[in-house]
Amino acid sequence: MSKLLRSFQALALLELIAFAGVAMAQQDGSWCAPAEASLRSAARGDTYHRAIRDLVGCPVSGPQALAAQWAHPPEDTVALQILGDASATLRDRRLLRAATSAALNTSNRREVRLTAIQALLGQFHPSLKAVYRTPAEPGLGGVAYVMLAEQDHPNDRPGAEPLPPSAQDDVLNVLRQLSSDQDEVIRKISDYLVGRLPSFQGPK
Repeated sequence: MSKLLRSFQALALLELIAFAGVAMAQQDGSWCAPAEASLRSAARGDTYHRAIRDLVGCPVSGPQALAAQWAHPPEDTVALQILGDASATLRDRRLLRAATSAALNTSNRREVRLTAIQALLGQFHPSLKAVYRTPAEPGLGGVAYVMLAEQDHPNDRPGAEPLPPSAQDDVLNVLRQLSSDQDEVIRKISDYLVGRLPSFQGPK
């Protein structure tokens, strides 16, 4: 067997192993169906929190189940934050669409829309997180309402439906729309983020 042929076969084997690894990583675990069923049965409290956290590890069914929650976001503040964190961690085009709709929906309360922006930041770049704060006095700019933090070890997970190549531009376009929102806080925060995010654009 020639050296060239052996090299070719070795390369083909490595590609096959890599493909198999990706395929296995894109499969749901045994915990995914029970977690999804919990959400469908209107789980609350700790049961809801566990289901959301479990679904982060479900690349196939997780994004769809989490996306459905954004149509009727939880009233509980802790549950909403857990949903936002999960939606920022599991990066998938279905969650990008769901968080976009929730952020732009003016009938949602402010807290829901700000949490949806958090999720969009995770879809934009896995290391980014917005830390919201109350301004010391009225009339200040966006920097008084939000701090953009960069995590050293982001815990992002790919979903089964990859983000489109335009994902970062899509998030920026949403924030540009929100920069003229009727809600002053959302308007100021979005305008600030529009100015900051371009420096994070690129491979992630």
